[in-house]
This record gives sequence, C-alpha cells and structure tokens, in this order.
Amino acid sequence: MEVFEGDVSKSSEVTKFQRWVEKAGGPVRAICNNAAIRPVGTVLTTSEEDWDRVFAVNVKGAFLVTKTFLPE
Repeated sequence: MEVFEGDVSKSSEVTKFQRWVEKAGGPVRAICNNAAIRPVGTVLTTSEEDWDRVFAVNVKGAFLVTKTFLPE
C-alpha cells in the first residue's frame, strides 16, 4: 500500500497528487472527498485563523480535488 501526504487546500499539492495517482494506477473512476479537520474548543475559543484553516481543508479542499480530477 502506498500513501501520498499532501494538503488538499493547496492546488499545487492536489496537482501533485493527481500526477501521483496517474502514475500509480491510471484513470480515476470515482472521487471520495473525505479530508477534514475540526477546531478544538468552542466557537468562543476558536480563532479566526483556525476557522479559516478548517474551511480551507473541508470546503476548498473538496472543490480543488473535484476540479482537478473531474476532467478525467
């Protein structure tokens, strides 16, 4: 089993992942956007920076992965 480690909130890393997948196994037939993080604490103790990071991974990441792989 191989593992690719990357940040789905960065389009350059999603592109690297796409190339890695293509070399490892060929065309993608399905996508499962399940990368997610959550803040630790409450709304009152969560910083704006932490919230931005959660949104970047959980929402933007799904957008970038889908946008990158959908043309296949």
